[in-house]
Amino acid sequence: MPYVLAFDPGGHSGWQLAFYDKKTPVRMLVGGQIPNGVVGFAEWCTEQLGAILRRYKIKFDDLEIVSESFKVRFTHADVTPLRIEGAQTVLFGPDKVQYQTPGDKRLYDDSKLKLHSLWVPGHRHQNDARIHVMVYLLKKKHQPTLREYFTETE
Repeated sequence: MPYVLAFDPGGHSGWQLAFYDKKTPVRMLVGGQIPNGVVGFAEWCTEQLGAILRRYKIKFDDLEIVSESFKVRFTHADVTPLRIEGAQTVLFGPDKVQYQTPGDKRLYDDSKLKLHSLWVPGHRHQNDARIHVMVYLLKKKHQPTLREYFTETE
């Protein structure tokens, strides 16, 4: 069974676990925000992720992990996301994470999350992780998700 675990890394990292299959459009299962930068991210992965996977009876090998990649966009950029990319490599393996650019979020933005009742008020970073889930399935051309959440009239 395919599961997507998406991250929007930063000082407060957003995360979202979602399910989809050949017939089912994406379903958001659980998500949240992880405080304290790379230290908080590493602690969450080692202390919380296993419990979440056990609760949903998910094997780590069944996870498709997606994360936003770090891009320098300002002269005094916060490099916390880059440090989290390093932690992801160590914690998940060098080839487990598929990265998206910050610009990919334009493919499914906040207004679409709100339109489809996927918006979580007060959780900016979790919403960004949800966007990464949607963009991942768009790029994968997952037809049930495309039919339900990507329509020409929007």
